[in-house]
Amino acid sequence: MRKPSINPNALAELLEGKMSNSDIDIVKELCESGRCDYKTANDLLPSELERIAKLAEEAAEVVVALMKIARHGYNSRGYNNKGDLHKEIGHLKAVVTMMINAGDLDENIIEIDERNHIIKMGDYLHYAENLEALDNDG
Repeated sequence: MRKPSINPNALAELLEGKMSNSDIDIVKELCESGRCDYKTANDLLPSELERIAKLAEEAAEVVVALMKIARHGYNSRGYNNKGDLHKEIGHLKAVVTMMINAGDLDENIIEIDERNHIIKMGDYLHYAENLEALDNDG
């Protein structure tokens, strides 16, 4: 079986609508088989870029849930904003786990930064209950 190859400018050509039908077929074949290994202009694989975009999307949804709570409280007119926050944080954590499993992120570095942030938060929060308990977990 021949190994598919693709024009290095294929992504730009695809976006501009200039890619040949044969190159489009090769891209489809590579991507459907999980072998899309050409990099984009930002030196990211399409799979890396997709995971980064998904992380940004989920982080934005956490922000939306937080802003609803800031405006309306945890429960407003029978709507459970706190439940939405739990859901969106769960989605964010799922993408972080996916990125760790893919090798995009290092779980050890994340844990070190988490502990360091817990220590620093005490200097800036006005209502910093239970930070000592968090710090002792590590």
